[in-house]
Amino acid sequence: MRIWGGLGVTLLIGLLAAPVKAQSDSFKTGREEARSDLVVSLEELADWCSKEKIYLDRDKVHRTILRFDPEHAESRKVLQHKKDDTGAWIESPKRREPRNFDKDAAKKFPEELRQASRDYCERMFDLATAEESALSHEQRQEAFDEILFFDPDHAGIHELRGEVLHEGQWVLSETPRAKERRAQIKEIVREGYRNAPNPEKSTANDREKAFSIPWRGVYANDLVRVLGTGEDKEMMLAARAVQAADHVLGQLYGGKGRFHEQFTVFLLANPSLKSTFLDAHPTVKGDYRKQLGTLEGSGIQGTGDFVHWTEGAPGRIDATVRFCLSWWTESAFGVNWEHGWIYEGFGLYLTRELVGTRLNWFVQPSQLLEASAENELRARLLHPDTNWIDEGYQVLQRPDHPSYTQVVRLSVNQLTPETLLMSYVLAAYLLEARPESVPDLFQRLKKGEPDAQALQAALGMDTDNLARRIRRWLSERR
Repeated sequence: MRIWGGLGVTLLIGLLAAPVKAQSDSFKTGREEARSDLVVSLEELADWCSKEKIYLDRDKVHRTILRFDPEHAESRKVLQHKKDDTGAWIESPKRREPRNFDKDAAKKFPEELRQASRDYCERMFDLATAEESALSHEQRQEAFDEILFFDPDHAGIHELRGEVLHEGQWVLSETPRAKERRAQIKEIVREGYRNAPNPEKSTANDREKAFSIPWRGVYANDLVRVLGTGEDKEMMLAARAVQAADHVLGQLYGGKGRFHEQFTVFLLANPSLKSTFLDAHPTVKGDYRKQLGTLEGSGIQGTGDFVHWTEGAPGRIDATVRFCLSWWTESAFGVNWEHGWIYEGFGLYLTRELVGTRLNWFVQPSQLLEASAENELRARLLHPDTNWIDEGYQVLQRPDHPSYTQVVRLSVNQLTPETLLMSYVLAAYLLEARPESVPDLFQRLKKGEPDAQALQAALGMDTDNLARRIRRWLSERR
């Protein structure tokens, strides 16, 4: 039975492979026939140009013929090409570019060229679409590019590519959509802050006094209490940012997240107070105490407390927002640090929108860059003026970049600078260019679908096509 089953599988593979090969051969044969007929039509067009004395356009036709028949004798003769010592064709340096003498005929030339290439374009489009399952993405795009050479506005190709005519250029439909959506996201953020009333000034309660820290300010709203040792405006902004984040996430992700009923943020302007806080916290003991001591801040397990002690108010506010985004997303959809691309990619994008910074992120050493190049990249990413979209585009331009199938499987602790940037631009693409897919994606993740599967289902494309599409979208977005 085992031997028979093995033979059966081999036979099945052979049967399945045969039609694909036949299709591939039929495409090759069909393309050769179409090109041969095209050359004949172009030869006739070149003759017409000569008769009408539009010699500049005649040369254009002959150069076009050479795209499809590099050894075409008449075209090489007319263009005065000769082979050099290496066997490569070169144009005579003495040849002068000809002129068009009949202006009326020159005006007719574009339409004559379209007529001469019309049959070829139709046949190649039929071949490329009929053979879609047998052709690689690159082969199909090559066929489409040949058609677009003659007919730049070919509606069928642009429709298949998901393109629209925008400001005189064919671009991905996501490109103008994203531009519009970016403005909408900024308005959603503004709305979140408008709807967030100024927090009320309060005083420390008995639990908060037990830390023996001189709290300079205490501010509270319906969602959070914020205590700090820095300026009052820091605590006020942190409290308002929490409310704004709650609004923004509800609008962009759908669903409803929640915070701990005793959500309390402790912002320590003096990092030396770290030990005082951790030693006094009733739930921080032993190894957990040692672990927290190596960080710049953290949520405290089993409580509604978040503490951050890095220097600089922007870093502490940034960290507060990052924590809120992750806590809300986990409560609403079960998405946590194990989903590194969402935790970091979406988290960094929305933190930038909410408070204008991207100061808190963690990555492992790069697997692709030398140490010096990696250090330069990390330094650039920390600089407030660095365009992370451009940095992500550069990563995707490299042939050795990881696949998105790999990226969406990484936890936060597995991300490198490259996969962090790929996560960031993926978040930008989803939030800006495909906003309707975001709630669907999170609902699928909530049901337990693997990240790659959920992403593919929400977008209707596999991760290989996704990488190509994002790369082009980024080139149009920049």
